[in-house]
Amino acid sequence: MGVEGVACNQSHQLLSSPSLKGIHRLAGHAPGGEGHLLHGGKTEMANRLIVEPVGGLTNRLMALTSGLRLANVFNRDFALCWSPAEECGAEFADLFTNDFELVSPAAHDPDFVSYHIGHGATGWNREPTIPPPQDDKDIWLKTHGVITYKGEVRDASFFPSGPVLFDLGRYVRVLRVRDDIRETAETIRFPPNKTIGLHIRRPYNQNVAISSAAHANEQKIYNSISDEYYSQLIGRLLELDRDISFFLSTNSVQTEQALRSLCRAEIFTFAKTGADDTRLASSARDALVDLLLLSDTFGIVRQVDSHFALFAGLATLCTNLVLVRESSSLALVSIRFMENSGIEVDRTDGALKKLILKNYNFRRY
Repeated sequence: MGVEGVACNQSHQLLSSPSLKGIHRLAGHAPGGEGHLLHGGKTEMANRLIVEPVGGLTNRLMALTSGLRLANVFNRDFALCWSPAEECGAEFADLFTNDFELVSPAAHDPDFVSYHIGHGATGWNREPTIPPPQDDKDIWLKTHGVITYKGEVRDASFFPSGPVLFDLGRYVRVLRVRDDIRETAETIRFPPNKTIGLHIRRPYNQNVAISSAAHANEQKIYNSISDEYYSQLIGRLLELDRDISFFLSTNSVQTEQALRSLCRAEIFTFAKTGADDTRLASSARDALVDLLLLSDTFGIVRQVDSHFALFAGLATLCTNLVLVRESSSLALVSIRFMENSGIEVDRTDGALKKLILKNYNFRRY
């Protein structure tokens, strides 16, 4: 159950914005700018980039926001093919209110320029980029990751760094979270400048119909850091500052119970209705509430594989303390997103302390 404190509505408003028509201003791309250059001076292209996001909520957010970015860069109209699935049972309208053009999977035409780009245990099935369009054909992009454009500098990871991250944070606002979801988030009240967000993702429920290999990968990744280790980390943070509290975002009741029993800390949570069964629309709605609440904290502690918490940090540029592995030496990395679209990474033993320093983490002021 959640503990009550003081409210702050700043980040709840960040994910609400004007419609897609304001996208050039939000993303920092001027009409006729980057897209204009890619088209060799032509700006009249108005055919569609259709994005079909798949996977869980964060996978879909990665595909959706990077797709919006590409549509802007390529000067294309944007359309969305969103279908509920095992990993995310919600319709787009269950979560967001932007009135994008919606198309069904049956609308896919063999004449489209089509890309199906995925990331698995062996990496990407193909380079996670698409080239600028060479003709007027619609483009259909099916993916669960961040896709950039051909020739753009990016690293090889599942989630590229650099300016791409900042663009994605801006495009999230274009989605316009439903009012009832934002209002639900506002019922959980804590002091933002004294609260650290803690995201602990645990493996999918075994009833979720994904492959046995995918379930095995879930166990390997999301059970790799124990509840005990997280509790020790909370203890170390409290040694540095006794006044801080924690907002815990997790899909595991067992993890929440373990931390409450192991830690002498004030822990806020949002009581979820379907977090353990991603097939339910309520699971995605609960996750989106958690995303908003994580965005309200002054810093986020997350596992290196947690793209959900990274997205929350991008909404308000929260400093991230990343857990690379369960270890006592050089296992923590501090990542600070700066307003000039720069990223500062600290892999030293001082990374933990930097999360709570006011002269380093401006969100604490």
